[in-house]
Amino acid sequence: TSIHSLMRRLIGEYKRYRLQTPFNLIQLLTNYRVRRTSWRSPVTSEMLHHLLILTIVGLTSATPVHPDTHDFYGRVSQGHRFARSVRGSPMKEYLKFRETPPQIMTAEHRDSIVLQCSAGGNPAPILYWMKNGQVITKDAFIGLREEMIETNNILPTPTGPTISNTIARLFLDCLSPEDEGVYTCVAETQFRQERTDTILSIQGVSLDNICTTKFTPRIEQWTSMQGTIQGSTATLLCRADQNKGDVIWYDPKGNEITSGNKYTVTSYGDLKIHDLDWKDMGQYKCQASSKYGHDEKEMFLYPFAREPVMV
Repeated sequence: TSIHSLMRRLIGEYKRYRLQTPFNLIQLLTNYRVRRTSWRSPVTSEMLHHLLILTIVGLTSATPVHPDTHDFYGRVSQGHRFARSVRGSPMKEYLKFRETPPQIMTAEHRDSIVLQCSAGGNPAPILYWMKNGQVITKDAFIGLREEMIETNNILPTPTGPTISNTIARLFLDCLSPEDEGVYTCVAETQFRQERTDTILSIQGVSLDNICTTKFTPRIEQWTSMQGTIQGSTATLLCRADQNKGDVIWYDPKGNEITSGNKYTVTSYGDLKIHDLDWKDMGQYKCQASSKYGHDEKEMFLYPFAREPVMV
């Protein structure tokens, strides 16, 4: 069923719609507003959790559902319309923070804290941190601009967008007065930049001036969700800190991924999936491990169809 033609006919009516595209993709890629009253789909409880998160956060991505058709009950109301398609027609570039750290934070001397922010955009955004206006140089941020240019080397076109959500964390360990300052999370694409500031203050004095904690590997930046046009190369970020150890990727079936014709695992830990196809859809996992432990993140990839369905 053509989603746009169906919506034009049935705006404002409560009926059962049998659609192949998950409702949040309809809502986010066409800018129609979809009110969900019930949902039937052969998914697990874990997948339903992702479904709800995608709806609440408002990311332009897909839910991890089976590609078969599903029953959707609800009412479609007409909002501001764009000439867009859920199958990859032109989409306006954008960049928006989805999560930002507090504007003001206070921590105790020798405490450890984490600042986290996330941003979604088209093209896929990168994130990095600054302190008092100076870029914080860490392994997780090296080569990101080059990666961004390589991944998004063309403007959004009728062949389809790369829509992505990126999450970045900044670990501040064993705090001292020298760590006080203004920390800035910067989200950036080829077209625009967004910033958000956090003022950090340190209070108290600890008698223990030595930090001996052995930290497990920690993933500092990753792609949580991405939609990319079929036939192109999808890049999923997985950047760990200096304790990263070995970074291993797993495909949606749980098989370990090795570099070859289909996949490339970069020296930074990112995964490139070449000649993207519908069967590549699913939940990927990257794991950074060492003798002290491990950290892992899951990310969902949705391949947009090549041929557009125009309004």
